[in-house]
Amino acid sequence: MRIALLVLLALTAPFGGLRASRLEHGHAERASGMADAHDRALVLLELARTMDAERPVEALAQRRTALHFAEQSKDLELMHRVLVELRRNELDAGGLDGVLKASIRALEVSEMLGRPAVVANDLAWLSRTYSELGQPVRAMETSQRALLAIQGSGDTLRMAQAHLDVMERMIAAGRHREAQEHGHQAEVLFADRPCAEGRARRWLLSATALLDQGKPADALPCLGKAATLLAGEGRSALHTALRKEQARAALGLGDARSAGRHLDSLELLLDRTGDRWARLELLDLRQQVARAMGADHEALAYLDQRMRLKDSLLNAQMTRQLAGLQAMYEMTARDRDNARLRERNTMNEAIIASADRRGRMLMWSLGLTTALVVLFGATLFQVRRTIGRMRHKSRLIREQGEQLQAKNLELQRQNARLAVSLVAEGEKDLMLREIHHRVKNDLQVVSTLVRLRILHEPSHGSREALEDLERRVRTMALVHDRLYRSNDLRRIGLHEHLNDLVWGVVRSFAAEHRVSVRVSCTVDQLPTPMLIPLGLLVNELVMNSLKHAFPEGRQGSIELVLGPWEDGLRLLYRDDGTGIAGAGTIATGGFGHDLVQALAEQLDGELRVGTDDGLRVELRIPAWGTPLRAAV
Repeated sequence: MRIALLVLLALTAPFGGLRASRLEHGHAERASGMADAHDRALVLLELARTMDAERPVEALAQRRTALHFAEQSKDLELMHRVLVELRRNELDAGGLDGVLKASIRALEVSEMLGRPAVVANDLAWLSRTYSELGQPVRAMETSQRALLAIQGSGDTLRMAQAHLDVMERMIAAGRHREAQEHGHQAEVLFADRPCAEGRARRWLLSATALLDQGKPADALPCLGKAATLLAGEGRSALHTALRKEQARAALGLGDARSAGRHLDSLELLLDRTGDRWARLELLDLRQQVARAMGADHEALAYLDQRMRLKDSLLNAQMTRQLAGLQAMYEMTARDRDNARLRERNTMNEAIIASADRRGRMLMWSLGLTTALVVLFGATLFQVRRTIGRMRHKSRLIREQGEQLQAKNLELQRQNARLAVSLVAEGEKDLMLREIHHRVKNDLQVVSTLVRLRILHEPSHGSREALEDLERRVRTMALVHDRLYRSNDLRRIGLHEHLNDLVWGVVRSFAAEHRVSVRVSCTVDQLPTPMLIPLGLLVNELVMNSLKHAFPEGRQGSIELVLGPWEDGLRLLYRDDGTGIAGAGTIATGGFGHDLVQALAEQLDGELRVGTDDGLRVELRIPAWGTPLRAAV
């Protein structure tokens, strides 16, 4: 969009009326949004740059219009950018009032942006403008503000240049001593960041201050230092100032011939630079040299040249100012014409908008009527459809009610059968609990009888066999006792049962103080038929360890681990007894081995016995739900 506007404006630039119509069109669209105003300002800036060389007055008008759009866009960065170009354009056009306004506005925007370096630069421009307008005191005060703004940046080179600006403004205001102090501060800052041109300017300004005070002899060393620092290099403005101050110093010392030679060098410089205002000062110095040499006729000739050059410069400046005013007048006239056109367009748009509103109201009325008719028809259709659905649903509800009633009767019959079944199940559980209780009591009677027989048995071998029998009977009684005491006949606390079983056997041998027991069980429940053979097998293993693995009161430990293995069970039993010597009948093929083997076969398990570092027995039962074999 930006490129398109630029091309249109460039093509229409030679045609005043057509260009005015384009600008009118642009002003008519500026209310379309902030983004559009931003783009227009950028396009006008680009167009103004293309006009700077050949049509500076039109470039000035374009930048003023760009400023209007930049302010409309509320973009502070863009506003400052336009103002910077505008004040330079105003300065080239010779309109110092315009430069002053643009500089003040740029300073306000930079302060809103909050950038100290930019604020300092805008203050420097404002100080220069006050100096051009013949207000040295305000120029000095503004340059001091610029110095304060730049001091926080830490840029020593810019701070030194700011001190020199203050020095120059103070010299113009007649405050020479304070000016020399700022020159000294600038020299200190240049020590950190050497700059030949900056130091040369510092000594030139010191020489100017001394010459203004009537001290040409003191000014000569300063001019010598400045000449040494420049040494054929540097900006032409510094060389011009050097030659001018050298001529002034020579005049002050009464050396008119040296002053003339310096002015000859200055004239050669001005021929290259084309600075007409500096040539005005050259003619003034020529006049003074001629008067000092007694050449009054030549002095009058230089005065005449100076007056004619001054008139020419003032006329050129006035011409530029008049051209700028003419451009402003034309732009104001175009804005006035555009305002009238906008008013007419606004009235036409209001008429068109009123007609559009009436047309829209008519369309809305027609659409609303059509919608009401359609809605009425749809409602009537929906009501009839709803009535049909309600009738169908009523019929389905009646049928489902009859089905539910039939199902309710069936559920009542099933509940009655379930109640009878639950009563029978409760009676069965009660009967099983009573059976387990009686079996437990009978086994306790048998255990008691065996214990009594042990007391009257004189043979040690028979007494030991009876004790083993009594322990086996007690093991079976423990299973029935737990089943009797359990709330669920199909489930008992397996870990607690195994722990009580092992510790019961250990206590029967009075070995609880010398043998430690660790029981680990990660299986919640087992089928009831597996409990007795599993308990007898554990009982036999513990008895074997206590009788053979820990002889003569030897201390040791027993570990029993029961857990899942693949899809079955794994029972691991081990002690840290005397190894093969303490394996007893389990490893040697005695009665204990036969009994353990028989119990393992009854559980349909695979038995493995090892005797490394004590007895180690591993029983693997393939599946929990496998029917148990009958005991042989």
